[in-house]
Amino acid sequence: MAVDPNRAFKPDGQSEEATLAMKCIAEHRGRSKFLLLHVDLHETTDTDNTEFTPARFARDGLTEDKYEEWYDIPDGFYIYGDSAREKDQLEFSKHIIAAVEKVTHIAAADDRGKIVGEAIAAPGVLLAPGEGTADAHTDAMYVTTTEVYPDSQRTSREECNRAQAAAIVAGLEFALAHQD
Repeated sequence: MAVDPNRAFKPDGQSEEATLAMKCIAEHRGRSKFLLLHVDLHETTDTDNTEFTPARFARDGLTEDKYEEWYDIPDGFYIYGDSAREKDQLEFSKHIIAAVEKVTHIAAADDRGKIVGEAIAAPGVLLAPGEGTADAHTDAMYVTTTEVYPDSQRTSREECNRAQAAAIVAGLEFALAHQD
């Protein structure tokens, strides 16, 4: 069975590379409790839905109408915050979105108020327990995972890069101002 290591970062995952990386992360995670900020920068391209997902459907014998994980790629920037953190992540996340929307457009929720099947907590903000997500690999006080869509007709790769940089700067500003 083919396994995408990029989507298998779990301690008991089916990807040997990802499992070894998770073992290393687990060994050093205790040190991360002193971290103030962890920003995981992601981008989603059209190939997620034109190549990767159809290949996974074919491999698993699934069709789009029967597979609940099929979502249109959100057109714009959005972030995932970890709702299980001790520090409130919503205001942190909203601060990042406010900075990024000066650079690029923010992904709109669908007609059900969701982005990729998750209810929004604020425009461009998804909050969910982070277990199994990249931003959950540290115990930093503030964490987020960004998602940007460089294949959008409304942006460019350069603009997406500037949006990611704006997210980092805004995250640092907020975390430094609210570290107590």
